[in-house]
Amino acid sequence: MKYLHLLALSFVLLFGSCSKESTQEQEELLNAQFATTKSGSDCNTAFVKGDDTVSTCFLKDGFRRWGWTIGPLTPGDYSFPIYAGAGRCDIEKGALAGTLNVSFDGSSDTVDVAYVANNGFEFTETHLYIGSTPYPMIKKGKRAKATVAPGKYPYQHANPINRKNDEYNITDVKENKIYMIAHAVACEVPLDVIEDPIDDQPVDEPVDEPTPEENCVTCNNGVSNLILKYTGSTATNLIIFPEVGDALFDETVQPGQIIEINGAMVDGSFGSLLEFYLNFEYDAVMYTDCSRRIGPELTKGSFEVISGKTTAGDSLCPVSFEPF
Repeated sequence: MKYLHLLALSFVLLFGSCSKESTQEQEELLNAQFATTKSGSDCNTAFVKGDDTVSTCFLKDGFRRWGWTIGPLTPGDYSFPIYAGAGRCDIEKGALAGTLNVSFDGSSDTVDVAYVANNGFEFTETHLYIGSTPYPMIKKGKRAKATVAPGKYPYQHANPINRKNDEYNITDVKENKIYMIAHAVACEVPLDVIEDPIDDQPVDEPVDEPTPEENCVTCNNGVSNLILKYTGSTATNLIIFPEVGDALFDETVQPGQIIEINGAMVDGSFGSLLEFYLNFEYDAVMYTDCSRRIGPELTKGSFEVISGKTTAGDSLCPVSFEPF
């Protein structure tokens, strides 16, 4: 594992003078509120791809994650496919989750964008960049750096009102040519699953409300400790990143292994979210700021929460007990 860290550090130093990913960029890469995995359905990060004349894979430009930048586009109407789970920009690995329709009106300086989901899919989050450069630029000190982190895109819908057809109307677009990156969280929705609109947890049928466990609390002030079970079927390298800061876990895990992690923020919490990567491929995100349910029984990607504690030291109740 030490050799892996040295190799990663060498990579960062080698490209440190470029406007691509630095160590901070790797952290900002993970500042993306996306890819929530729901029990009973599959969710994957998704990106829009154009044909080879207008789209470039992030990997070709030196970034460490997959996805595409599209452009330059001149005024007109366009339709592009949305691919979910197409790791390393290999669409054969992914699924065609929908279509992105774009209308660029140069006379009114507007761009209208619609994420249209295919049958069997919905978009639980969308992130959109439109600008004059292939990638969004963020300030780092006195310099600007390119980023591909969806959380840094200027237009975002964290919970679209219409998950089948999410629309944006971008105004005051002064450029006569634009670049675009469109990201989404694409979730498969089986026809026999009833969606709970409050907490996004599918339920097969109504059940009696269980009695809450004694001496546990619902998440209300941040999470400081989690004990997780890796539910994958093969050994793999696991990296867990908080929203800001260094990795909290970077080791090889075995099927069924129990993992304990603790928050590293000033208040002892994890911050707003944790992101999980298996062999450098995105797996799941857990929201740890109490904005969504978290506690024992929660399953995200290849991980199940066994227990957890709040920043006040109280044990988290199982998610089935939470009054959300």
